[in-house]
Amino acid sequence: MKLRSVLVVGALGACFASACPQAAQPSATLARVKFSGTLACGVIREDAEYSIEDDHGSRGSFDEDFCKAFSIAAIGPKPVLKVVSFLDSASATAALRAGKIDVVASMSADFSHATTPGMRLSRPVLNDGIGFLVPQAAKIDHVRGLAGKKVCFLTETNVEVGLRSWFDEQHLDFVPFPFQEEGEMEAAYITNNCIGLAGDVTRLVNTRLNFGSLAKEYLLLPEVISRDPLASATRDDDPQWSNVISWVIEALIAAEEHGVTSSNVSAKVAKSNSPVVEKLLGRTHDFGAALGLENDWLVHVLKTTGNYGEIYGLHSGATLNALCPRTSIRSGAAAF
Repeated sequence: MKLRSVLVVGALGACFASACPQAAQPSATLARVKFSGTLACGVIREDAEYSIEDDHGSRGSFDEDFCKAFSIAAIGPKPVLKVVSFLDSASATAALRAGKIDVVASMSADFSHATTPGMRLSRPVLNDGIGFLVPQAAKIDHVRGLAGKKVCFLTETNVEVGLRSWFDEQHLDFVPFPFQEEGEMEAAYITNNCIGLAGDVTRLVNTRLNFGSLAKEYLLLPEVISRDPLASATRDDDPQWSNVISWVIEALIAAEEHGVTSSNVSAKVAKSNSPVVEKLLGRTHDFGAALGLENDWLVHVLKTTGNYGEIYGLHSGATLNALCPRTSIRSGAAAF
């Protein structure tokens, strides 16, 4: 599967070529977080039996590592991180808008959320989309091999809309097998009542893991037929705080692009031949001042969480990679 496109460093040129603004506009959220030493970060651990609003599965440690990165950047090496779990994005959004949490690690970056009053989305932190799980024994290598075969999915979701649209556009015979309850769908699938199981990749990962010892008998097809990215969310009444969250994400991706990891960051601080790396690690200019952070904030973040690739690969990749090599956000770039 290839949800891996190019990312972040085209952006590094603008502000790395010249000094960034020397001081940040005051951020009430950042000031409060720094004063208290505590950051409250929302994580959506969606229970499929409770809500199928977003179609995504739980992101677990992936989201928590971004929470750690946000807290360390804002507070320093020893923050108090309060991870608050929500069953769906609606409850997470309500808590964010009410000021009960400071950021949501990831939620669907769709039109509905993007236009929700009082909320601002970052760039994507993870690309999700509709994929297909098939039995190894079926000898199906590509989605087209599911034409004329039963495909299980949860009804009245974006997945159903995407499936019907894609099969129609491809002029393929779509044989739907819809369910309203995930447990029933999984039972039907594992007893071979349908050949394909469709859903967002993050949900399919969790579904496959639920198969236990049988998980190895199923694989994810290489195609993803829709784009459904996830992004971090902040309130829109504090743009400087939203900037902090956005640039933490950008810096983690840039660190991966430039080979700065949790294991070599100290050596890179001591010596680097890359102007971009020197800027990222706070050795030149005022990398932190424009955000209201310490100049070496990224050094502390990288020592704890690693770069984007490490967060993906070491913490959640072991789970996500059980199905696909890289469900990342390597697409597009902004400018430091």
